[in-house]
Amino acid sequence: MNRKTLLVSLLVLGALLLLVGGFFATFERKDVTEPVAAHGEARYNRFFALDRTLNRLNLPTRSLTTLDPQKMPLKPGDTLLLGDDVARIAVDDAARIAAWVRGGGHLLLSPGSAAAALHTPLFEVLGLLDPRPADYACSALRVTAAASDKDGVPLCGQRFRLKPAGAAADAAIGDAQDGYLFARTRLGKGTVSLLSSFNALSRKQLKQAAAQQFAWRLLAPNRGHGVIYLVYALDGPAFLTWLSIKGWPALLALAVLLAAWMAMRSARLGPLMPAPALHRRALLEHVQAAGEFLYR
Repeated sequence: MNRKTLLVSLLVLGALLLLVGGFFATFERKDVTEPVAAHGEARYNRFFALDRTLNRLNLPTRSLTTLDPQKMPLKPGDTLLLGDDVARIAVDDAARIAAWVRGGGHLLLSPGSAAAALHTPLFEVLGLLDPRPADYACSALRVTAAASDKDGVPLCGQRFRLKPAGAAADAAIGDAQDGYLFARTRLGKGTVSLLSSFNALSRKQLKQAAAQQFAWRLLAPNRGHGVIYLVYALDGPAFLTWLSIKGWPALLALAVLLAAWMAMRSARLGPLMPAPALHRRALLEHVQAAGEFLYR
């Protein structure tokens, strides 16, 4: 190996060493979290994150889609969060829930539009809402009063009003004059918390400290005293029951059509009718025809 070849080899080796040294000098190992789409129960249960968080805090929690007393035996000290449309709650279930609240339960629900909620069985038996309309509004949930709105979680929805004759709100966002976005009031021995929207407790919102703090305070009345039931959807009555209640006009029309089809396609009753007599020409017609033939 001559001197020129040796020099070139040393230069190439030096360049490689510089590249390797520069790589290790600037390389930094860092864990990166890539967000992925929700899957499993998190796709359809809006309170899945709240359920998991409360379970990690050793608070008994159950996520349900029914108000069946066997699956949800409400007892004094329990908490029930109704995240679905309360208009789907039947009269019997509404009466049972109202009696449970007055006996020491904590009910959380959203009235949505107060005008429509007044005519639902649950709000009729609770008797808390004032029919006067209120405006749509937003408020920022912050960890501290000094925190900026950017660090908070928005709480938006249709304001609602409480009946003046009812109990005063223990905790509230809003006032009696303009309406509330959140209000907690006593009902018998229990508590009812009304919230314009549960978006602050849903899905990814609980990643923010303001939403976590608000959820913790929202569950305060019976927290640690019983089971927390999170009803994120209502299955409604069984299909056959719903069909008998709501679909009876269609069933009646179908029965009439079926009876008409059976009457048309079924065998006739009674004796067979005689076959109609064959048409026979008169004798005069035969004589006339024979005469015309001979005349030709």
